Amino acid sequence: MHHCTIAPGSLSVNHFAIHSLCYRVVDGQLRFAPRADDLADANTQIDPQAIF
Repeated sequence: MHHCTIAPGSLSVNHFAIHSLCYRVVDGQLRFAPRADDLADANTQIDPQAIF
């Protein structure tokens, strides 16, 4: 387990969105990755609206 510090911050991409940034809050922790499937787990249900 990694030691985490709680501090204010920001996540952003440039206005052209050349690189993606996905995020998810799990158990009060902000997790982020360049791909949404990197954030999913076995308990994550697929939202049909997200497919279209």
